[in-house]
Amino acid sequence: MGFLTRHSLELQFWGYETGNVVAAVAGAGGFSHLAHSLQQAFAAGTGPLGDLQSLVLLFPEAAATLGVVALVVFAFPVAALARWLGGAHCAELVHAAAVPLAFALLIFAVTVTASPFTVAACAFVAGSCLLRGAGGFPILLKLGGLCLALGGVGLSAAALTVPMGNLAETGLAVSTFLAGTYVAGAGLLTYRGGLFVIAKGARMPAGATPIASLLHPTDGVFARILARGPDAVVERICTGVVLPSIFWASDETKASGPFHLSMVARLPWRVIATGFALASGTEIGLAFALANMLWALGDVAIGALDAPARVAVAPAASEGGDEL
Repeated sequence: MGFLTRHSLELQFWGYETGNVVAAVAGAGGFSHLAHSLQQAFAAGTGPLGDLQSLVLLFPEAAATLGVVALVVFAFPVAALARWLGGAHCAELVHAAAVPLAFALLIFAVTVTASPFTVAACAFVAGSCLLRGAGGFPILLKLGGLCLALGGVGLSAAALTVPMGNLAETGLAVSTFLAGTYVAGAGLLTYRGGLFVIAKGARMPAGATPIASLLHPTDGVFARILARGPDAVVERICTGVVLPSIFWASDETKASGPFHLSMVARLPWRVIATGFALASGTEIGLAFALANMLWALGDVAIGALDAPARVAVAPAASEGGDEL
């Protein structure tokens, strides 16, 4: 457990973000189907811009998948390089730039009616980009939580696209639906964590900047919008539906172990969905099984943060489920 706690941030990144990439690949039809789409798009050899246009127009699913890969690379390795070259301020600029790019990708995926697997992956990446800034701007816990909840809804919707010709495929559809439902609930708990952090008097970075005024936890534009309805609605859903539905978690975990609760809420469904996905024997099933295994790694890394040592971690610690 000590190793998991010390390396939780790295394991969460590689688990969740790589899982998002593989889920997008599943949405594109699997690895070989994605490779075939890319080969077809670039076969004309019309140059970078022409090939990109062909990819977007003829194979939007593959384009969205590549967008997820690009965002994952941009939001972490590129940010790390920017930090090494120019300091923390440069890394923050990269993280800030990733947010509109993530939302543009999400809008593109929805507009071209991409697979729900791909839409879910795009929503998870958007949530991840927002949560990276939650240490300085706690309102982003709310906005990131909404994106994670949207990703969970997308995952549940993806269950409707799974053929149910045999027991394994039926089990995969049901477990995917339940996994998406609980992931959506965990996203709402992340939102609720933002409510708690702000209620405790979360501090803002010094200086009156346009971003600070926009993201102020109580007086900012987003705070005023969310306070008019979503805050109360999410609180009621969490206390009345989400927490009771995690019936296998103890009351102590629900009260004082938010990271462990995030793990136990989702990990059983990751395991079940992985088993049925492997049993389906399809290329999409194999890709989705790998995505679930990677997501499970992220879940376990989150749960380790509620070890007896109680390591203090900033709210932006993880991709999905840091319900502080």
